Amino acid sequence: MSIKLIKVLRTGLLFGLLFFTSCLDQIELKIPRGFDETLIIQGVLIEGAPARFELTVTRLFDFTVESLTRVNVSEVILSDEAGNTVEIDRVGTGLYRTIFDGSQSVTIAAGQSYKVNVRTFDGRRYESSLEPLLNVPAIDSLQIKGIQKEFTYADGRTTVVDSLVRLSVN
Repeated sequence: MSIKLIKVLRTGLLFGLLFFTSCLDQIELKIPRGFDETLIIQGVLIEGAPARFELTVTRLFDFTVESLTRVNVSEVILSDEAGNTVEIDRVGTGLYRTIFDGSQSVTIAAGQSYKVNVRTFDGRRYESSLEPLLNVPAIDSLQIKGIQKEFTYADGRTTVVDSLVRLSVN
């Protein structure tokens, strides 16, 4: 390829990028007043041997990269219906987890109710209502099927892998 052709292609590519990016209008979505410090608290409690509780805390999503990060809080407490409590350990930024090994005062069992209390570093408190831990529904049927799956790599090569298994549970 000649140098002149490369320059023409490069100029055309730059012009195209500028043209297409200049056609986009910036959209600014505003968070309603009073919601900019809103926290999203999500948790999961799993009965088992051992039982496990995990909770994440994030800020309300505001369409910026910074809003995708988790937020640390001062304290996370899990309580059962009898008033027993256990403080949940922070294991990462905005991530709290406890594995129940029998040494805690709270025991995890289906049918019992639990709630979460969260306290932020600025003194705000959040408390869920008591919610029962539900049994996992009985499995009606389980299907296991070997399948072929085609994967496309970044360089354009494709390959077929026939060692995958698809599980379907009803």
